[in-house]
Amino acid sequence: MEDTIAAVATGRGAAGIGIIRISGSDAFNIVKRCFVGKRKIEWDKLKGYNAFYGKIVDDGEEIDEAIVLAMKGPFSYTGEDVAELQCHGGFGALSRVLSIVYKNGARAANKGEFTKRAFLNGRIDLTRAEAVMDIVSANTERARKSAVTQLSGKLADTIEGLKDRILKEVAALEAAIDFPEEMAEENVVGNVEKNVGDIINKIDELIKTYREGRILKDGLKTAIIGRPNVGKSSLLNALMKEERAIVSSVPGTTRDFLEAEVNIGGVPLILIDTAGIRDAVDEIEHIGVNLAKSRAKDAELILAVFDASENLTLEDEEIFSMLTEDNTIFILNKTDKNCNGEAVKNHILNRFHNGSVVEISAKTLTGFDELTKKIEEFAKISDDSSRVLVKNERVRDSLISAKKSLQSALNAITEGLSEDFIVIDLRGALNSLGEVTGETLDEDIINRIFEDFCIGK
Repeated sequence: MEDTIAAVATGRGAAGIGIIRISGSDAFNIVKRCFVGKRKIEWDKLKGYNAFYGKIVDDGEEIDEAIVLAMKGPFSYTGEDVAELQCHGGFGALSRVLSIVYKNGARAANKGEFTKRAFLNGRIDLTRAEAVMDIVSANTERARKSAVTQLSGKLADTIEGLKDRILKEVAALEAAIDFPEEMAEENVVGNVEKNVGDIINKIDELIKTYREGRILKDGLKTAIIGRPNVGKSSLLNALMKEERAIVSSVPGTTRDFLEAEVNIGGVPLILIDTAGIRDAVDEIEHIGVNLAKSRAKDAELILAVFDASENLTLEDEEIFSMLTEDNTIFILNKTDKNCNGEAVKNHILNRFHNGSVVEISAKTLTGFDELTKKIEEFAKISDDSSRVLVKNERVRDSLISAKKSLQSALNAITEGLSEDFIVIDLRGALNSLGEVTGETLDEDIINRIFEDFCIGK
């Protein structure tokens, strides 16, 4: 925290503008040493936000034109003095300017260190910090809107509201402990029991949003499986709207699995195209088939593809034995050919009575609107982007821990234990809720969280 840090804050590659971010107590002094403004700059008198045009120089050599955005702490992203050098983009130009910044006293920022400083300086809580990275990595509009909702502080506000309610119950119990005669006529424990039960219900509602929140954040892990040559790779290419997988009439073309991200109706999918499941003809294909079965077992959603132009085979029957109707969409492909789809569909529905069956042609793209609809129905992603969602396992586990402590408090009441035992459990719940916003979280865990961020953010 005593160092002044710097990093490139824009993506690599040729661009009109590239930004180098500098944060720390020495940020303005470092800029003074390598930036000559078009007009005189009184760095010691800066307040709030400022912009200056000039040139980056190094030992008298003119390096690049630049605009400096100078933000006086605490009115900056990190809460410290921050300067951003807006130079011409491109790896060569930015690398040279960054080396000059290092030369003049800054050190290289670690992953997520700017946002970590914002957190440690009290500018944002941990839920907002994680929302920053969610916005950066959002692949769909729904995911972006949901991340913006979290960045606005709705999850943090919800957690603080729950903590305030628990603190009121703690205060009531401690008053009953300290002033038993004055509180004798108050049904303190009875009121605590009722209110804690309601708080548990509120926490339960949050925990239930984890599936939806995690899908928006990380994507729905989806495996495409089927016997060879039923059109799995064609389906992947059609969903991605590009030729990502090799398509061939030769069975066994796909030996390994291919993973790709795709946006289906606002639902982020992690699509995994697997090797055709059959009796392998060589060791490499055998490995591919085993990988396909493993990916199918781990997937949250399975797109099971069958050839609607042919009769079902023993290989199809083997695939049926791997599936359940709970997480499978049965896809009848090649409906553009002489179609045997009705017989195949009836066979599937006789075996999986509530199975979800879609008839498509990956070649002509017929039936894809229906497939998109089925995927959306399975994901169950709400259109209400303003809802508070739990998006990561860390937050969910802290909420579960808080719920357990509150349930323990209710058990203490049921068993007739003294108010002291109830207070201990309630304070345990407060500690767990504090972990959500980072208030009571261990330093090692905080460090691990920010290690997942990108450099420059």
